Amino acid sequence: MDSLVVHSDSAWTRELIAGSRVLARFPAGVATTRTERGMTRRIAILAIAAVVLVAGSVMLLARHLQQGGDDLYTAAEQACNSGQYADAVRLFDRMATEFPGHSKADDALYRLGYVYRNFLNEPQLALDAYGRLAKLYGKSGSPWVKHAMREIADIYKADQEYDQALEQYASIIAQFGGDPSIHAEAELQMAHTYYEQGKAEPAKAACQEVLGLQGPLDAQQAEALTLLAHVSLDIERNPADAQSCLERVIREHPDSSGVKDAQKELAWIKATYPGQVVAGSESPLPDGGSEPGPPSAGAVLVDLPRDIPGGVEDAGLFECLRVLCAAQGQVVSAKKLAGFSAQPFAFFYSPERRLDTVRAASTDPVYAATERAGVKGARLLACPTDDLGVRTLKSQLHRGLAVLVPLVVGGRPTWRIVRGYDPARGEIYLFSATSRYEAMSGDEFRRAWSSPLRPSVSLPGRKDTGAFPMYVIEGPGGKFNAASAVECSVADAVELLGGEVKVGDCVSGAVGFESLADDLAGLADGSLSESDQRELADWCGRPLSEFATRRGLAADHLALWGDDVYTSSGDKAHIARAVELLRQSQHLLQELGGAYTRARDGTGSTEGGGSPQDLATKLANLDRQITKELRATL
Repeated sequence: MDSLVVHSDSAWTRELIAGSRVLARFPAGVATTRTERGMTRRIAILAIAAVVLVAGSVMLLARHLQQGGDDLYTAAEQACNSGQYADAVRLFDRMATEFPGHSKADDALYRLGYVYRNFLNEPQLALDAYGRLAKLYGKSGSPWVKHAMREIADIYKADQEYDQALEQYASIIAQFGGDPSIHAEAELQMAHTYYEQGKAEPAKAACQEVLGLQGPLDAQQAEALTLLAHVSLDIERNPADAQSCLERVIREHPDSSGVKDAQKELAWIKATYPGQVVAGSESPLPDGGSEPGPPSAGAVLVDLPRDIPGGVEDAGLFECLRVLCAAQGQVVSAKKLAGFSAQPFAFFYSPERRLDTVRAASTDPVYAATERAGVKGARLLACPTDDLGVRTLKSQLHRGLAVLVPLVVGGRPTWRIVRGYDPARGEIYLFSATSRYEAMSGDEFRRAWSSPLRPSVSLPGRKDTGAFPMYVIEGPGGKFNAASAVECSVADAVELLGGEVKVGDCVSGAVGFESLADDLAGLADGSLSESDQRELADWCGRPLSEFATRRGLAADHLALWGDDVYTSSGDKAHIARAVELLRQSQHLLQELGGAYTRARDGTGSTEGGGSPQDLATKLANLDRQITKELRATL
């Protein structure tokens, strides 16, 4: 490059400077001599040559810069492909920083964020990279900007920062909503975010926006109808509306991948709510929706028991655990496993994060339930990417271990057992109590596994189970000691009900109910902000219903063991009293939702004249009484 620089001591440069001085002595408009005109032409030629020389230098420098950027980008790609992720982020960052004008600088920033999020599990650093991309290239027409904005929104949603996620999805619509596909995807993510928070009206509005868009949006509109069904069922408790939406999926989008799930959901609604739906109105399953044929010769399948006494369910955490325990030689009911986990005794509340309270747990329910049932070797495996997750899952299947995973199937959060896969067909096989093979395509499985709506557990010191979590139980089943298992679950219950457990901002038991009573009092005297009022209204829907159901399970658990484990008359009396108080708390929790609605709308108080805050205070007192009764048995 030195040869391209015009040095000040060169003959051409000295002559150019001298000529400039000659020209400077002649005012504009003054005639020049022939010699002077010759000098002028010579100077012009020299100036043109200098311009050409400088332009050539610039072109060569640009080519040099492009090559330098290409080399760094290629090295970063190679590091990433070989699993050297620390080197990859260093090189992608260096390339984007040193060559911001390079044609792949925006691509490098996107890949920087992608590696941070998906391979190094560093969401904050990923946010920084995606934010740089959006800021530097937001107005340049870069195709990576919309993808970076989507990643930012998804990170916020995964971290339960819902307001920031919704704001980012709205920005995507504002900037790129002219593309119906992008518009629909962003609206769907907004709807899922509202659904995850238990907010029915904005979730429905976002789904309706998707249904009103024009274009080839069959998959997105089928998903919108499915989500509408779950909003109706899970939040509004309206199975008839849910049925109507699912029937529209089958009727209006017969070629979509969600038709089979819609048919299953319709059957489930019909069986669960026989008096609230129109019998026989569902559409037949389209061709191709029947049970798949047997796997190919190269398929990997884990044998699981299908004749467990009392029958087997396909889905649900403790139903799946029951199957996995039976596979290790330990037959124990789902209700007993739920009780051993102590999860039914858990009530959590947080004025800061009300809608996250149902996720909170004092101990890992899988670890606690299986260990107390006499089955050792439960392990949680959490992978940062779907590729690594699928590879890990397959390696466990090759070891002869079925895998428990959280999924969203047909729009419903659930737990399922993966029992095999078929590499020739690209299918994943789930355990089914009703059919020999229940297949899901590899892409469907990845989407179901990566959904932010999948079940998750928040533990003290651990916010979530990981990007792509799975449980394996290696067993084998050992000796089951009922007295020890029940005592452990009761000890956990004492801490939970007494308010001694805190998970993040969520407090448990009596302390949680007191915090709830303060919020309800704020609603009554007008001191609660509008945003808090809206969130409290949403909490009084699905989360409150979940906690009421749990109390019933807790009472069932204690009643189940009252005679078998507790032998002294005193202990039996304490357990019987605790069961009675748990039934009362379940009833009050069920009343609380209606009392809140009447108090909010000014239509009167609940039965017996109690205000919602009075009911919450009664629930706090009940939890202290239950704690006292249970502590007496330890």
